[in-house]
Amino acid sequence: MRLIAAFILGIGLGYVIFSIQHTSNFPVVDTEPVVQTETQQKERVIPASAQAVKKLPERSISTSASNINGVVSVELYGVGGKQVYRGQGVLVGSERTLILPIMALQNAKTGRVFDEHGNQYDIGNVIAINTHTGIVALKNNLSRGQYFKVSEDHSLYLGRDFVSQSLGGKNEGTITSSPIEQESGVLVFTAHFEKSLDLTGSALMDIENKYLIGIVIGDGQNSFDYDVVDSTAILKLLNSMPVTAPMSIAEFSSQYIEKTPAGVLAQVAAYVREHKWQKAIGLSEQLLEQDASYFGRLRVHLELSYYSRAKYLLESGRLSEARALLDKAINLMGENGQRAILYSMVEHKLGNFRKARDVLRQAVVFDPELEDAINPMIRKLVHAELNQSVNSGSDADKIQMLNNELAYDQYNPVYHYILGKLYYRSGEYREAAESLSRAIYLDNQYEDELLPLLRAAQDKQDLPLLIEVPYRADGSSMHVDVYLNDSAEPFHFVLDTGATYTSISSDAAEQMGLSFSGNFITINTANGQISAPVINLESVSLNGATVHNVKTVMLSNLGGIDGLLGLNYLKHFNMEVDQTLGKISLSRK
Repeated sequence: MRLIAAFILGIGLGYVIFSIQHTSNFPVVDTEPVVQTETQQKERVIPASAQAVKKLPERSISTSASNINGVVSVELYGVGGKQVYRGQGVLVGSERTLILPIMALQNAKTGRVFDEHGNQYDIGNVIAINTHTGIVALKNNLSRGQYFKVSEDHSLYLGRDFVSQSLGGKNEGTITSSPIEQESGVLVFTAHFEKSLDLTGSALMDIENKYLIGIVIGDGQNSFDYDVVDSTAILKLLNSMPVTAPMSIAEFSSQYIEKTPAGVLAQVAAYVREHKWQKAIGLSEQLLEQDASYFGRLRVHLELSYYSRAKYLLESGRLSEARALLDKAINLMGENGQRAILYSMVEHKLGNFRKARDVLRQAVVFDPELEDAINPMIRKLVHAELNQSVNSGSDADKIQMLNNELAYDQYNPVYHYILGKLYYRSGEYREAAESLSRAIYLDNQYEDELLPLLRAAQDKQDLPLLIEVPYRADGSSMHVDVYLNDSAEPFHFVLDTGATYTSISSDAAEQMGLSFSGNFITINTANGQISAPVINLESVSLNGATVHNVKTVMLSNLGGIDGLLGLNYLKHFNMEVDQTLGKISLSRK
C-alpha cells in the first residue's frame, strides 16, 4: 500500500506544471523547498488581495482530549452530491488554511469542514498545490477554532519521535526512514505509529514544543506504517499562495486530476486502491499509447493489476482470458517469478502439464529464491502427468520424463521409487536396481516395500546367459514360440530385427481378449506406410526371457503367423544365433 500511495502522490511534474499553468492562473509548486524563517516571513510584503498565510502567532497548542487542535473532519462530494472522501484535514496559520492530501480531491466538486462542535462550513477554493510532495491548500471558511503553527526549525528526520493528533485521538510514533524518493519523484518519509487509527490527514507534532512537524498523506504497507511529509513541504506550500484568482474544487478536479497525465496516473492509482484491476489496466494502456515515458511510473500499478486480474480470471475458470492477459503482461513488462507461477497454474488447469513445468523452471531462473517454493509445485505436476498417461503413455516416455526431472531434483526419493519400478517392468534390471537403491537410501520408509524388488532386479542383472531358445528356420526367417501376458500356450512369432515395434495379428489379439486403446502409429511395410492401432502387452516372454509393458502394433494379416518380435523386445538382450544347433542365446544387456 505504501508504494501505491507513493504513486498516487507521484505526479508528472513537467507536464502538470505546463498543463495547469496554461489552463488557469493556479500556481503549482514543483521546485525544492525554499523555506523562509520567521524573520523573513515578517519582512515579506503581501498584497491586500492575496490569499496568503500571515505570520503564525507564537502560542502553544493545547493537546487536551477535549480539544482536537487544528485537526478537523472533512467531507468532499462529487457528482450528484455523492460523498467521495470522508476523513480529516489540518488547519494551519491564522487564516486556518486547510491542508489535505491531493488525492482526497479525486472526483470532488464541493466540500465541507466540521469544527469540534459539529458545526459545518463550506470549503473554499484551492489556493495552492505542491505536486512534489502531494499536498494541497484550500481556503477554509471556518473563522474560529484552533490551528497549528509551523516552523522550519521543527522538521522530520530518521529516528525522530512525535505525537500525532487525529480525530481518533493522540498517537505516538517514530520516523523510520530518511526521505524516500520514489520512482515517481515523490519525496516522503515513513512513520511508524504505536496504535492503528484512521491516520491519513492527521497532524504530527513535536512532543516538546507542540509545533506542527508533518502531515500524514497516505496509507502504508500495514495499519501501523504511513507515508508523511514534513514542515518544509508545508511551509513551501504556504509560501506559494497566489495573488490571482484561485481555482474551485470542481475546476481543480476537472483540469488537474481528470485531464492531465498526472491526473490519469492518480486515477489509475485510485482504481488500484479500489481493486478495479481491469479499469486500471485499460486507463494505463491508454496513457502509454499517448506517452510511453510514463511506463516507469505506471509499472508498479500494472504489475499488481495484471497479476490480480489474471488471478481472478483463473479462479473464475476463464482460463483462456487469463492466459491472454498474462501474455500481454509478459510482452509489456517481461518475465518475472510471480507471473510465471500464475501462468503455470493456468497451464495446469488447461492440462498442459509439461508446459506448466517448463514455465516454473523459468521462474526459478528469474528468481532463484523461489526454488524451495516451486519444487513442490513441479512435483505435483509430474505426478499429474504420470497419472494422465497411465493408459496412454509408454513406460519409455515416463522414464525419460523422470530422468529429466531428476536433473533438477536429484534428491527426490519419490522419483527414484517410481523410476525403479518402471525400469523393472521394462526389463532394465541394472537401472532398476540403481533407482530402487537410491529411493531406499533417500527415504528408508520404502525399505520394506522395495527391498524384495531390488533383490529380484539384482538377481536378474547378474545372469550373463539368460536363456537358450530353440528356433525353426524357414529360409531366412527364424520362427519361435512366444508367451504373451503369461499365456498358458505359446504363440507363433517370427524374429524381425528390422521392425521397430513388436506386432501381433488381429486374430491373436482377439483370441487373448486384448482391447484397442485408441492410439495409432505410422509404420513402414513392404507396401508403404500404414497407420496401425497400438496395444500394450503386459509381458512378452521367449522361453523365460521376459520384457514387460511392450508397445505392440496390431495388424490384420501376418501371413498365417501370430506376430513379429521386433526391436522394442530384442533391444533388451545380446543375441547370438547358432545355426548349426538351431538355437538363439540371449543374455541381458
